Amino acid sequence: MNREELKERGIQALALVPITLLVAALTCPATDLEPPWGDATADDGPHSGDDRDTDDPPPDDPDADGAGAGEEDGGEEPPPGPPTLVAARCTSPEITAGGACVIVGPHSCAVHWRMDRDAFGRVTCAGALGDASAEASRGLDEHRLVVSPLVPAVAYSCTVEAWNEDGRATLAVFGLETLGDSPWIAVTEVLENPTGAEPTQEFVELANLDSTEVDLTGWALEDESGGAPLPDGTVLLPGDVALLVPDEYDPDGAGDPGAAPTALVVRIGRSIGSMGLRNSGECVYLLDPSGAVVSSYPNNRGALPDGISAVRLPPESPETDEGAWAESGSGGPTPGRL
Repeated sequence: MNREELKERGIQALALVPITLLVAALTCPATDLEPPWGDATADDGPHSGDDRDTDDPPPDDPDADGAGAGEEDGGEEPPPGPPTLVAARCTSPEITAGGACVIVGPHSCAVHWRMDRDAFGRVTCAGALGDASAEASRGLDEHRLVVSPLVPAVAYSCTVEAWNEDGRATLAVFGLETLGDSPWIAVTEVLENPTGAEPTQEFVELANLDSTEVDLTGWALEDESGGAPLPDGTVLLPGDVALLVPDEYDPDGAGDPGAAPTALVVRIGRSIGSMGLRNSGECVYLLDPSGAVVSSYPNNRGALPDGISAVRLPPESPETDEGAWAESGSGGPTPGRL
């Protein structure tokens, strides 16, 4: 082949390139052609509350825990009828109970279950000293409800029910025994990285969820490096919410939401913990006079943006339920407001 023939063949090949690319683009799966700007309709806003969306996986993720049965079955809608239970994937410290996942504490239990379709749900736990229940406010295919108050060291029989427009069904029945007695004082919110001055505007929120008053004399608040005892004579009445803060904390300080007027402000020294709380995230422990951990923040949220706190949702969640921790919403922290 001479030089002129080679040149002509090259021109012909170049002319075919756009056609080849067009054919490839038309035959490639759509999932292989993702736009660089992502999904403009995605909702990344924070959420809070029971049955919250804060940590829910994206609805188009078939491998996520929140995926509905319709997605697992190739996207087909289930036939009309009441909901049926889909075995949930329980993760520690959850235990499997009647096809649902349960975390048990002294005063409450968290129950998590999945269904083959959207439905409302309810959990009722009946015991010798009284009953307690929780009900979902929305129709979803997955629920997590916290049942409280329960009596420590008591056996309960619990029932999970669900319903939709096509009927009602009992999905699970199981027994549990609550853990031994302890004061129901819970760490409910932690602000490690305030928008305002640091460390003076940091706070740790406590709530007395018990039905009796609790004297916190001899108790202590510590971070991972140490801490200090709470002031003698600190008493929380039933329903009281306290803010443990540095001495120079300003309830109306600039940059962050002000403290609730009803909050009990407890000043515990120059800073929280040994030298204030790390902005990168730090565990916080509430200790009783014996040194036992009564409640804590496990630092499972890591570093949070300026002015965003970690919140236990709902406050009554069992202490070992680390999945109850979420981020405060766009309005920022809620010091003294459960």
